[in-house]
Amino acid sequence: MLPRTIRTKRLTLRPHRSDDFEAMCRYMATFVSSEDSSASREGDAEAAAREWLERAQRYDWRTEPHWGMWLSAELVGGVSLRIDESNRRAEIAYEVTSAHRNRGIATEAVRAVIESAFAAEPDLNRITARADARNQPSIRVLQKLRLRYEGTLREHSAESGTLADEVRYGLLRREFERSTPVSSAPARGWPRMVIDPIRMFDLRLSDLRHLDAYFVNTFLDDERGNPGLLREFGPRLYAALMPLPEVVEHFSQASPAFRAGVREAQAHPLELSPQELRSTQDAILQRCAWNVGMAKSPATWDALPWSDWDPREIHDRVDVRDRVVLDIGAGTGQATLRCAPYAERVFALEPVGVLREYIVRKLSAHGFRNVTTLNGILERVPLADDAVDAAILTNGSFGWKPDEELREIDRVVRPGGTALMLAPCRPSDSDILDGIRRAGYEAFDLEMPTMGTFPGFIKRFG
Repeated sequence: MLPRTIRTKRLTLRPHRSDDFEAMCRYMATFVSSEDSSASREGDAEAAAREWLERAQRYDWRTEPHWGMWLSAELVGGVSLRIDESNRRAEIAYEVTSAHRNRGIATEAVRAVIESAFAAEPDLNRITARADARNQPSIRVLQKLRLRYEGTLREHSAESGTLADEVRYGLLRREFERSTPVSSAPARGWPRMVIDPIRMFDLRLSDLRHLDAYFVNTFLDDERGNPGLLREFGPRLYAALMPLPEVVEHFSQASPAFRAGVREAQAHPLELSPQELRSTQDAILQRCAWNVGMAKSPATWDALPWSDWDPREIHDRVDVRDRVVLDIGAGTGQATLRCAPYAERVFALEPVGVLREYIVRKLSAHGFRNVTTLNGILERVPLADDAVDAAILTNGSFGWKPDEELREIDRVVRPGGTALMLAPCRPSDSDILDGIRRAGYEAFDLEMPTMGTFPGFIKRFG
C-alpha cells in the first residue's frame, strides 16, 4: 500500500486532515488553477474547504490515495491517484497554487508519488495523466517526468466554459525502471547519454540484419566524411562478419562495394585471434548500436529521454493548424505525432522501411488518418515544388549533403511557409551550422529538459 507521508527535498506530502481547515481555507482563497485543466475555482473559500475535507475523508486509500503538498506550514497544492487494480494502471492528477508555480514544486511532488507508486504497488504497470492542451505548464511537468504523449481528445472538455482539447500522457513500468537519470546540470553541446544501447535493446551482432539498405550503406561509407565501417575496419570487417552468413548476405544485397569486399576476403582470408575477433565484433556492434536498436525496436527508441523536447518548440514558432506539413527524417514519428492533431496533412519523410511501418501503426493507433509516409531522403524529397506550408526537421536529420538539402527545403516550401530545424546536427559541426545561417535561417537555443541546449533554426519564406 502507498505510504501516507512522502517527504521530498522541499515538500511533505500527506493526506488532508480535519485540522487542516484553516490552511485549506487560505488555499481555496487563492486563485487556484488546476495543473491538469484550465478551469479555475473561485467563490466561498470556507465552503469549498469544508466540502473538500469532508470528501477527502471518504476516499478509499487503496484505490484513491491523495496527498496535500505542504511547503513548511503552507498548503501549496495536491496530488492524487486513481488506481484501477483490474487493469494494473493508475491516473495521476495534481495542482499547485498560482503563487508557487514555475518553481519545480509540481514536478518534485509528482515524481515522488510516481516513484512511491511503482515501489509500493508491484502489480502496477502503467501511470497515466491528462491535461488541457492549452495548459503548457502542466504538459511540461509530464514531459520532464518522461511520460509519453499518447493522444489528443479533440474538444473533449468544457470545464473552462469553452470546448478544449485534452491531451493524454502515460508511463509504463518498464520505461520507468530502465530510465537512467542524467545530470541535472545544464549542458551545452551533444551530451553523452548514460545509457548502454547494447544492453537496452539486448543486441547481438546478428541483429545487424535489422539494418535496411539505407542504414547499411550509411554505416559502410559515411557520406559526411566520417570514417565508415569499410575505412575504419578494412579487412577486419569481413573477418568479423564471416561467422554470421545471414549478416554477410544481408549487407551484400544492400551494398555492391561490400559484396566485392566479401569476394576479396574469401580469396585472401584474414586470420584473427579469438580475442581480436571478439574485440572487432564488439567495436562494430557498438559503432552501429543506436541505429540497430532503433530498427530492431522503434518503440524502445521512442521512449528514450531525448524525445522529451517541448512541443511548443514547434507550435510557438510554426502555425501548423490546417496546414500541410513535411516532417523530415521522421524516425519514429515524434514530430509527426505533435503535428497530426492540428495539421490538414502531414508527410513523414523517412528512408527506413521499418520506421515508416512503425509510424503508420502508431498514428493509426492514435486515430490519425491525415499522415502519409514517404520513402526518401532530404536531398531528394518526392514532392512537387511548393508542396508544403511547413518543413520541420528534428534531432540530427541534416548534414549529409547540406547544400543540396537546403535547396530542397527551399523547393518544397511554398511562399508564406516556414522551415524549422530543431537540433539539426551536432553543435560541433560549425561548418554546417554556418551554412544554415548563410541560407537565411535565424538561430535560437533549443532547451531539451533532460539533454541540455541545442541549436535551432527557423526561416520564413516571403
